[in-house]
Amino acid sequence: MNEQGNIFSQLIQLKNNREESLQNSEGWNSVNHSQADLDRLLNEKEEVYKLYRTLDSEINSILKDSSLENTEANNESNQNSLVEEPELASLLNQREKDLVYLNDVLTREKEFRKLEALRYEKKVSDFESYSQEKEREIISLNADLAKKEQELAKLREVLNSEQIAREKDRKKFKLEKKNLENELKAIKKRIAKLQKGFKILFESKRWKIANFIGNLQNALMFRRKSPSPRDFIEKNLFRFDRKEKNGKLVIVGYFLKKHNVITELKEAKFKFWLGDYNKIKSMFSKCIVLEHSKKKRLEYDSKKWETYYTPKFLYHSEWSFKKLMQGTLAFIPLVFNHRKALLYAVRWEKSIIKSFDLTIKGKLGARVKMICGIGEITQRAKMLDLKSNDVLVIHAISPVNEILCSIAKKANSKIVFTEFGELPLTCFVSEEESIHNTWPLLESERFTNLPITQVDVEEGAKVINNMATSRQSSRPGEKTESTVLPELKGQTVIYVNGIYPFASGLEPRKSEKSKVLSPYYATNQELLDSVGKIAERNGWHVVYKDHPLTTKIHPNSVVKSSKYKNVHILTHEDIHEILDVADVTVSLASKSILVSLARGVPVCLAGPYTIPKGAISPGVAETENLEEGIKSLLINKAGERVNIDDFNNYIARLRKYYLYPYVAKSKEAGMKNPSDIWKDLQEFISGQRRRISISDQELENKVRDVSVKEKQKAM
Repeated sequence: MNEQGNIFSQLIQLKNNREESLQNSEGWNSVNHSQADLDRLLNEKEEVYKLYRTLDSEINSILKDSSLENTEANNESNQNSLVEEPELASLLNQREKDLVYLNDVLTREKEFRKLEALRYEKKVSDFESYSQEKEREIISLNADLAKKEQELAKLREVLNSEQIAREKDRKKFKLEKKNLENELKAIKKRIAKLQKGFKILFESKRWKIANFIGNLQNALMFRRKSPSPRDFIEKNLFRFDRKEKNGKLVIVGYFLKKHNVITELKEAKFKFWLGDYNKIKSMFSKCIVLEHSKKKRLEYDSKKWETYYTPKFLYHSEWSFKKLMQGTLAFIPLVFNHRKALLYAVRWEKSIIKSFDLTIKGKLGARVKMICGIGEITQRAKMLDLKSNDVLVIHAISPVNEILCSIAKKANSKIVFTEFGELPLTCFVSEEESIHNTWPLLESERFTNLPITQVDVEEGAKVINNMATSRQSSRPGEKTESTVLPELKGQTVIYVNGIYPFASGLEPRKSEKSKVLSPYYATNQELLDSVGKIAERNGWHVVYKDHPLTTKIHPNSVVKSSKYKNVHILTHEDIHEILDVADVTVSLASKSILVSLARGVPVCLAGPYTIPKGAISPGVAETENLEEGIKSLLINKAGERVNIDDFNNYIARLRKYYLYPYVAKSKEAGMKNPSDIWKDLQEFISGQRRRISISDQELENKVRDVSVKEKQKAM
């Protein structure tokens, strides 16, 4: 019985352990348990089966033995059996419960297997649906790939056809080019033979005499000049020259030291035009400088730059018998080929010589030097041999430069004019001959509508404020203790600015340039007398000062007096001292105009200037009636006579689209870079732009914007 009790106790303990393990197991609470839990459960089940079979066999043996013992000792142990039967019944009941429990375990196991089977079937079905979907995607992608391959095949066919056509065109072009080259060679050979024959003809004495007599007859009889046979032949045959890839660059001006003094402006000008030789050489086949000064050169390599002395004025030429003969012989061809330029130069030279305080001998010597200068400039022009692809850069107009320009025009060379700009350390580069009648004035509507930013305006305002506070000017006068200016404080003062007549274009007066610069007044004296008369009528005072170069070099051209008592003529005072007391400035085209506006003094223009009409209002008046112009500027109070916003906008556009800085200290906002000149010049030479300092695209874009604004206003 003790063994039976131990077995049943073990069985009960096993049952309890099993219940705890089942309660702790996640297999009965969730289908998503792991395979390891299933294996562990199966192992435990096998152990229960083993114990169950062992217990069943032991119970059967016990029952068998108990039945035999009950028959043999029924009478002997009735009380003991009564006591043991209940225990055995309880054991049997416990066994039945265990059997029920084991059956329950088996039932749960079957259910668990069914759930696992369902889970597996679900996974298989999901995988099959997923694989079917991917197969459909693969099929669609293969279809798209097939379409793309068909499209690619079509594109390849088109490309091959285009390549074949292009190759045919290339071969055709090569053939045509070869044929043209052969024709050109044949034409050149014929022209060379013709040139050789005509050269022999022109060198013959008979031809020269006949040609000279014919030209002399035309000159004496005042006949209208008609092309001579030689002119016709030279124009049509001798000028048959194939254009070179890059022509010559010829720069004319002052670049060397003068009196062993070199200013910051001169040095900046030298570096701007001659500093970057390698870049310039890459653009032009030859780089030539026609230097006006004979002094020591300013540290540039003469082996790179071909430098030749060329006088700025004809009378600057040195006298020699050879030059005199060359000038005499060259005078007649110049009269026939460049009559207008020669007449202009001679008149200019005569007015300059007249302005000097010379004796009769000195005047005669100056005229002889003029003839020598004609010979020298003619030889220089032959040496240059200007062609249509050459570029001539002129610094400041002069009689010699006028003749060079005429020669360049006849050769169809590009001519570029440049001069110091109105702002410090700047220059303008223009395609127009008149330095004060350039594109900002000719295309005033476009110029006044060019786009500028607030930063551009602020940077321009800084430059103007610096000019005003530092009292800068292009040619400052002497700071003297003036006796006239202090007495004029508190009264209405009109300042008449005298311009330099021999560099501005005012002289000679008979020229067209002079009439463009000053349509109403032939001299500074005429302008002063006109303003003096107006001032006397209105009770104003007039202050006049000549240009410093006029006072220094040309004593006979200085305005010395006036017939009006209210006119005060100054000589050495600085312009800023005059502007301290002036209410209005009256002037022809001059850099002093911007100085006056920077100081807040309005300007009445007596001729055209780079300021477009109405660009600065109030502040600038341009009218034939000076009295009306001056009165319109005096309406406002002092300090309010110049519209600062308009003036700053004008300066901002001037800096951004017109002027070039000589020196780039840093990349200034709203200002060009000095190196931009060569890119802009190259585009101008190649015909990509009409104006040097601004591209056609910038002008056209802005004009389009203006038309849109006008349409919006109309709506």
